[in-house]
Amino acid sequence: MKLITEARVMWAIAISLIASTLIDMYTAFTSPIFFIAETNPLFLLFGSRGPLVLISIFATIWIFYTIKKSISLFRLYAFCLIFVYLTFGHLLGAYTNIVATQKYEQNAIAVVELYEQTTTAQKIKSYNLLVGLFMLLPMILSLIAFFITSWIYYKRLPEREKAMLEIKKLTDKIYSK
Repeated sequence: MKLITEARVMWAIAISLIASTLIDMYTAFTSPIFFIAETNPLFLLFGSRGPLVLISIFATIWIFYTIKKSISLFRLYAFCLIFVYLTFGHLLGAYTNIVATQKYEQNAIAVVELYEQTTTAQKIKSYNLLVGLFMLLPMILSLIAFFITSWIYYKRLPEREKAMLEIKKLTDKIYSK
């Protein structure tokens, strides 16, 4: 009996991503300074938790839809890459939420003053810097590396197929004697 199958791994990945999303949302939404400290541009744009929840729901639906479909090598790679970066981002977000809440509990007045002095533009800039440098840039570089690897792999495919045919011919000669 096979315990580790592709489907089980994909479900484990999806459930892990959903769990990290819920942890991030819980730590954010239960923080007493969420409304003044949140830097997510969607929250800053709409001033509501709704868009964050909706994106999480749509992402979850996409994950389950993707798992049920046949997965090509690129789709599997992109799915795993997105999983790694989103999970890392959610856990980093949960950590920063916990740290901000602890700082608030230690000195509420100073923390509130600091966050109230921070403009929306500064919040968006810091969010974009964090997400851009630590998540999007490595993801883009990883995708570029994957495309180059795929291009080289498929360029050499006919060459490998010829080699495999030669190996098969030699194997057939050896076993036919």
